[in-house]
Amino acid sequence: MKTVKLDINYTEYSSIGEMPSEDQELVREALEAQKGSYAPYSRFNVGAAVRLEDGTIVRGSNQ
Repeated sequence: MKTVKLDINYTEYSSIGEMPSEDQELVREALEAQKGSYAPYSRFNVGAAVRLEDGTIVRGSNQ
């Protein structure tokens, strides 16, 4: 067994409007995907969006 240290750098925005336009688009797509989620017991609706290398945006949600 070995121990591995993980350092993560990230940028925190105080609003979506501060984000680059490409990231704002992904947030909007994720929110749209969330509308199709199905969580009758937890009521924790999840939406996600990812941009592929060719620019295609794929959306998903919990079912």
